[in-house]
Amino acid sequence: LHVQSSNRLVQLIQTMLPPTLPKVDDASVERRTPKTARAYAFITLGKLCLRDESLAKECLNLLARELHQNIENSSPSIQSNALLVMGDLCVKYTNLVDKYVPVMAMCLQSGESSSENFNLDMTTCTYATIPGVPGSSSSMVRKHAILLLSSLILQDYIKWRGLLVHRFLVAYVDDDESVSKLAEMTLCGPLLSRQRNLFFNNFVESLFVLNRCTAHPIYAAAEANGDNGAGLAVGFEGINLSGMYGRMKRLNIYRMMLNHMTDEEKIGITARLAKVVLGGALESDGDLSMACRQSPPGMFSPSEARKSQQQRRECAISVLSDAFAVLTSKEAKVGRTSGGEEGDVEDNTTDANGTAQFTAVKGKLLSKISRKHLIETILPILCNLKSILEANRSPLLKDLMRYLVDIFRSYRKEAREVLASDPTVLQEIEYDTRQFEKQRRQKRANRASRLSKGSSMGSERISLTSKVGNTPTDQNKS
Repeated sequence: LHVQSSNRLVQLIQTMLPPTLPKVDDASVERRTPKTARAYAFITLGKLCLRDESLAKECLNLLARELHQNIENSSPSIQSNALLVMGDLCVKYTNLVDKYVPVMAMCLQSGESSSENFNLDMTTCTYATIPGVPGSSSSMVRKHAILLLSSLILQDYIKWRGLLVHRFLVAYVDDDESVSKLAEMTLCGPLLSRQRNLFFNNFVESLFVLNRCTAHPIYAAAEANGDNGAGLAVGFEGINLSGMYGRMKRLNIYRMMLNHMTDEEKIGITARLAKVVLGGALESDGDLSMACRQSPPGMFSPSEARKSQQQRRECAISVLSDAFAVLTSKEAKVGRTSGGEEGDVEDNTTDANGTAQFTAVKGKLLSKISRKHLIETILPILCNLKSILEANRSPLLKDLMRYLVDIFRSYRKEAREVLASDPTVLQEIEYDTRQFEKQRRQKRANRASRLSKGSSMGSERISLTSKVGNTPTDQNKS
């Protein structure tokens, strides 16, 4: 094990790494390196690097190059082996590999599916391509990335920095169900147990990151987190969940995070959303403010500037829409019972368990705190924001009204007391709330009528078909 590898052996292995083999005797025909041979060559080179630090320094760039998503003539088997080698080198030479963590993190969203397959050699941990066997895809690279990076984080070889946690969140909504389940098990299991406030600390930032609201200071702060000015933060390249296309995936991520939060953390999330997102929309400048107001005509005459401004506006609108969806969701409610009702937790006088009584009292207190913050802090912000959205005919008005209806339905008495000093605003909100509920009921009725008509038409067609089918039989009988 301590014998130094010969230079000739290292050179022989390195000749197997490129997609093409070296030309022999000035041959004009280009010979391709078999992908299976390349996959094993990377593993072999990694084992030699573990014994030679100078060789590891020389080969790190070569290994990192294979992890890039736009690399040509690569394959999931080669990328998997290169990633495994990088993980082993990170344990042995942590300082050398630290700057390559962003490239390793990109493997969490490794490229499109392919028809190549993998054979796991337990002795060498090699996933080699086997031609002719149907089955796997680049999802194997994403699984390796989840397991490898989470293991390095748990062992303190790497830290949460940049947007690494958000890449893990995106892996939770991966199109491959096995990758999604593995990401959920890792995030909600050992990683969350290691850092209990992981979801709480990154929830509000996730709204801006997942919607690619890059111009907002919160996005910039999240991207630079833990970088210490080195310029090696984990980015969000190659991921696009913004707009309506990725809305369902974003909402699934929010629900998962909220389901693993305590009531105290939910109260804190609600307060931060009200202050940072809704409060930011009331300011005179910024992307969130721009999303609620119409831009003056001719303000951005160049086409490129107008396109960039429109993209920023759409991203900010998605952030506000997601914030309203989170605030309205049942997962964000405090003091919910198993039956789904929100409110005070009834005292059980017959329960002698002190822990249960403490939990009941704590639940009542947190419900009151949440209600007070909702009525005294959030409701005035919503009233001011409602006026702005109405004046600018913003599409966000529908989301805001849905939240207002939810508040008035749950706390009508308290809301009237807070707005008693301004009866005009109270009357307007109550009228708009009634109109909104009326329109929503009408839409539901129309949808139900269309479904009933469709089912009746289907039954008529079936009966008509059966009659037509029975006619020749009846004639034969006659």
